[in-house]
Amino acid sequence: MNPDSQNSVQTLRVNIALYLAVLLVAFGAVLAGVFLVWPAVQGDDEPNAEHTASQKTKEDVPDDVYHDVLAAARSQVLAFVNLDYRNIEASTEAVMAGSTGEFAKQYSASEKGLRTLMKRNKSVMEGEVLSAGVVAVSEYTARVLVATNGSVRNKSTKGKAVERNLRLQLDLTRSKDRWLVSDLQFVG
Repeated sequence: MNPDSQNSVQTLRVNIALYLAVLLVAFGAVLAGVFLVWPAVQGDDEPNAEHTASQKTKEDVPDDVYHDVLAAARSQVLAFVNLDYRNIEASTEAVMAGSTGEFAKQYSASEKGLRTLMKRNKSVMEGEVLSAGVVAVSEYTARVLVATNGSVRNKSTKGKAVERNLRLQLDLTRSKDRWLVSDLQFVG
């Protein structure tokens, strides 16, 4: 055998030995992971495992609370986006009936101006709830995001319906077995 072919055989043997060593180390790491980490991770799935979520989720409160929150949010948003100058008192009273706290104070303070503006401009706002989702909920407070689709007609639109889509964030507070809106913000 000549020296060049002897060197290439030697290099091949070293490469095979290194390859096998790497495979053994990788296999050992996988086994260590299975025996050391896997049991610790599996413990989180047990019924009494502690959850680390910062906000309560649907699964953390009774179903009726979750459904009541969504129903109240949808109802309040429908009252908020369906205003007609011909029956503005009923429209604003519906919003006030589902309100509490700061939102009730703010809406009440602006209600007279809203009525005057709606009547003067002969405004009709119609809308529907496209979707609603609970972001956070507990037994006494909740936050809901709501998407609406609708239109507005008034003097400035010459009576033609102009599309108006709203994205709202509602904070609700439970008061005497009713969910009332304590804050409403436009989010998009």
